[in-house]
Amino acid sequence: MLKMMMFNTIAFISSVLSPLALAVAAEPILSNGIYIIQMSNSDMTAAATSEAGNSPMILWPYRPSATWAFQHVGNNVYTIRTNSTLLSGSGGEGSSATITRANKSDEQKWKLKRVGAMYQIINQKTGLALTLNNGKRVKGSKLRTEQVNTEDAQLFCIQKPSGPRYCGGPPSGRQDDLPGDHKPTRYS
Repeated sequence: MLKMMMFNTIAFISSVLSPLALAVAAEPILSNGIYIIQMSNSDMTAAATSEAGNSPMILWPYRPSATWAFQHVGNNVYTIRTNSTLLSGSGGEGSSATITRANKSDEQKWKLKRVGAMYQIINQKTGLALTLNNGKRVKGSKLRTEQVNTEDAQLFCIQKPSGPRYCGGPPSGRQDDLPGDHKPTRYS
């Protein structure tokens, strides 16, 4: 009798906890909303060169108006939209990330992977990660897709436009280590 009660109690607890565990696991790592995408350890933001189809995604000096709408579609996969167009990774390795009209394909879906306080942005169709071309954090540098690796050229801050100006804070944590007049209002 006691064994039967213990079995029923364990079965009941399992039936209650399993759905709770699934609900917690299904929670997206980023809420739907408007964000800026900043290159790690810099004040450079990702921007669309234009709203025209097949326009490249580039880096630009800090621009809180260069916003992207992240829409969770499940399993930490998102569409990333700027106005009427979506970020796309339709090409192969080394191809520029582009802004294209919505077509509901996997090339316009991106999986976010947490790496500390940063994110890797990985294309759902190709499995390639959004990467800074040659790692050069200068105005106009194109973003492209490359094999996933551990280089910081694939790490991004995704934050609200009101967030800190300098992604990751200066290496020493001192404000006077920041380039030029790029003083953050707070560190991330």
